[in-house]
Amino acid sequence: MAGLAFNLFVPSALVRGFSFVRILARYGERLSGHDATLRLLTDIRGWLFMRLFLRPPLND
Repeated sequence: MAGLAFNLFVPSALVRGFSFVRILARYGERLSGHDATLRLLTDIRGWLFMRLFLRPPLND
């Protein structure tokens, strides 16, 4: 019988390729999420210290 044989190498290579894409996408998402969080904390910290240090001194 000379039927067509199913090639297992192409689907397995696609699965492996998609797994690498998933790894890279999750790494990129984690980097961007941490970057956004740290930028927000920087802004909040700057705002807070500006508000704390610009208050007039208390008269005793």
